[in-house]
Amino acid sequence: MPRPLVLLLALVALTLTPASTVAQTMDAAALPRNINVPDVYAQWIEALIARSPTLQRQCALIAAADRVLVQLSSGPRTSPFSRARTTFTRDHSGLRADVFVPVSSDFAELLAHELEHVIEQIEGLNLRRLARHRQSGVRRIGNNAFETARASDAGLAAAGEIWACSGAECGARVVVVASKD
Repeated sequence: MPRPLVLLLALVALTLTPASTVAQTMDAAALPRNINVPDVYAQWIEALIARSPTLQRQCALIAAADRVLVQLSSGPRTSPFSRARTTFTRDHSGLRADVFVPVSSDFAELLAHELEHVIEQIEGLNLRRLARHRQSGVRRIGNNAFETARASDAGLAAAGEIWACSGAECGARVVVVASKD
């Protein structure tokens, strides 16, 4: 996606919230220090967090985690086989999660989905072992890749929260267009 279009999407998301509402919610919606995002996306992502209790919960859990670094990147979709992806590295400094979420209309869903995978790793879930049990909600999708019902549920919850947000409760400007019959 060309950079001007990405900036346009970010600006559109921000214009849905009046400045006074953004100022009131930024502390609760601020990205934790251990989640790094490109500057061009920071305000846009914080606006999404402000509208989603699921994203707020995830950010609080990640912020409270010791020795965890999440590096978020975005851009055009790079694979026809996955909508987003996270790779994990563990070493002496802790856990690093490299999260890639393409800029798209389902960005909030994909972001919450991938952040839930980060939380699964923080909690120490053994996805390989869990995938052996049919009712675990974990399935193997590749050699070292797993999908969880928990991450899917988190993504859908965040998307629903953001799309359900309307009017004064979320600080959105509602425009009503009347047409003649």
